[in-house]
Amino acid sequence: MKIIIFTIILISIMLQACVEPFEPDIDKYENILVIDGLITNNPGPYQVKVTRSYPYNKNHPEMVENAIIKIIDNRENEYPLNKVLNKLGTYETDSNFQAQVGTGYKLQVITPDNNIYECDFETINNPVEIDTIYYSLQYKFNVEEETNIIGAQLYLDTHDPNNNTRYYAWEYEETWKFGVRYHWAGHVDRYYCYRSFKPKELLLGTSDNLINDEIRRFPLTFIGANTPKLKIKYSILVKQYSLSQKAYQYFNYLKSVNESGGSLFDKTPTSVYGNMYNINNPNEPVLGLFQVSGVSKKRIFIEKSDFDEYFYVESGFGWCKDEYSLIGDSLKTDSLLKRAFIIIDTSFTGDIHFTRDSACFDCTKNGTNIVPDFWED
Repeated sequence: MKIIIFTIILISIMLQACVEPFEPDIDKYENILVIDGLITNNPGPYQVKVTRSYPYNKNHPEMVENAIIKIIDNRENEYPLNKVLNKLGTYETDSNFQAQVGTGYKLQVITPDNNIYECDFETINNPVEIDTIYYSLQYKFNVEEETNIIGAQLYLDTHDPNNNTRYYAWEYEETWKFGVRYHWAGHVDRYYCYRSFKPKELLLGTSDNLINDEIRRFPLTFIGANTPKLKIKYSILVKQYSLSQKAYQYFNYLKSVNESGGSLFDKTPTSVYGNMYNINNPNEPVLGLFQVSGVSKKRIFIEKSDFDEYFYVESGFGWCKDEYSLIGDSLKTDSLLKRAFIIIDTSFTGDIHFTRDSACFDCTKNGTNIVPDFWED
């Protein structure tokens, strides 16, 4: 028994000796300049954001104010950027600035402490057109609902006939038309609205390991029937960027770090340096990237009528419940009218519904009733 007790005490001492607080050496990564910007062959304006990295125990970066920023092309033309009001650390080109295909551009940033940061000239590549955007009905496992959800998986095909691009990035913006559950008497303009969503994720693809510079069946996004996006009409606008190899590697590494699951076997994150450097001290670490890309766009529309009549799509308003549902002359007292809104639902003649949640009858609570310029009815 004494041997057992002694063994337990010895193990406890050893465990306590092995547990030591770990403080990562992050001082050298604090207060590093971070420069992010993008220009393309499309009309501006374009923005450049200048901040500094910050300790892990803080929750926001330091914005760099009063910097002098300009874009310089390889023909010695200079395009100054101006501070954006109400957006600290953000600088913007004139609205008429538009990069030209085949021209080289570099960014120059002079900080308030008179350090000068630049990148080498980057040439705008020819934009590659998107061949087609299409979809197929598929089932996909929904983690939250723990079941398979049917929906439309969107794909993209593209290719560069000159085999010059090889590295691509995509971003997209979704817009869909939706209708609320109840018709608000006297407010027919509040029944149908439009809502948009633009994910922050940048999708990446490469044909570097292929003979031909083409990408087929690239997965863009999945639209489940458990959302109202396909209930009436849906549109997606896809932007395709032609990247340099360095820009692709930069974004791909950021993506791999962000998607890390946090296990012991994950890739060890390190600082990701872009193409900016201090001209007087090239060894100084600088984060971020000045991206110069050719860009093309393509938009498609998908309507509920494009699917089989048995393809059921949720409205997104199944949670709307009547507090009262009265018919005809069965209204009770004025006190009831003061407690709830009244909605006459013309889809059911004579029905009068009472609900406190205005989102159930006023679509502008979750969208806009102004028809987008690009919308096709």
